[in-house]
Amino acid sequence: MPQASRSTDAHLDVLELWLHVARHDVRAADRLVDEIEAKCGLLAQMPELGRRRNELLPGLRSLAVRGHVIIYRPEADGIYVLRVIHGSRDLTQLF
Repeated sequence: MPQASRSTDAHLDVLELWLHVARHDVRAADRLVDEIEAKCGLLAQMPELGRRRNELLPGLRSLAVRGHVIIYRPEADGIYVLRVIHGSRDLTQLF
């Protein structure tokens, strides 16, 4: 079964996102993280679903989730998530 593995940065991104949203609404933070996790699972099953992001690094793809962007690389056994960041950030500076 395809897996969605994550970098340390991606784990920290999701934790920081949860903490930021949870300051105002814990349930909303939980729902957002659950939605991101579900999208990662979907991407593991269908890695070509996201948009190509070769301008960042060859082979990268992305998928938007409620104002945030999952940056990932398709792999033989699923995907590898590099970052989960707010869509307003300058992605070119991160990569």
